[in-house]
Amino acid sequence: MFYKIFVFMLALSISVNASERCSPWDPRCNKPYKVNGLYGGISLGYTNVVGQLNRTLNINASDRVTSVGENGMVPGLFAGYQKIFDERFYVAAEGFYQYSEILIEKDENTFPGFVNYFTYIKNDHKAGIVGKFGFVHSNNIFYVKTGLALSHFILGFRDNAENPNITSSKSKTQKGIILGGGMDYFINRNFAVGMEYEITCYPSMNFKSNSVGSFSFKPISHTFQVRFKYTLG
Repeated sequence: MFYKIFVFMLALSISVNASERCSPWDPRCNKPYKVNGLYGGISLGYTNVVGQLNRTLNINASDRVTSVGENGMVPGLFAGYQKIFDERFYVAAEGFYQYSEILIEKDENTFPGFVNYFTYIKNDHKAGIVGKFGFVHSNNIFYVKTGLALSHFILGFRDNAENPNITSSKSKTQKGIILGGGMDYFINRNFAVGMEYEITCYPSMNFKSNSVGSFSFKPISHTFQVRFKYTLG
């Protein structure tokens, strides 16, 4: 779905550029698209959180290594400041917040015939700051980005009884490194639509329950998002 939207936006941009005698970023064209200053907007994304889950269970003291993952929608807000140099080069600093309900559960089959326990990993918030660096072509901006993310995780074990409950858990805010890129298409002087992809890599997290066992999880998230941006000025 996101690939089709990206192709459509790129084709629309090419058709608009082809219909103009010169670039709207050229001062001779007297176009209003170049705007420096503060901006803000909303985003709607789809994320995939994956990683290696390494568990040690008390019942048999054995290690189990499994690749796990889950997908979900991630609405968000963002705001920042952008600057265009020499009519061609683009830089920006941006802060963002994303809300999610990504829940990864793995059935441990700890006590066959009695109570099975699930490894429980939930990612529900992500915020951060990124720097963007790119170039301008007509009324488009193409850029790469990098920065720091802070994501909130809940780690634990839960049972699968008729009324499931969290047996033990802990909350953890984890730092991650963001790498990605995207594009903005300016519809007019202030309003733009865009698309982004980002990968966020986190260090390993550990959790231990005296009654069930322990596990470690090293997550990586992949996020595609559509953005609606308004620039002041």
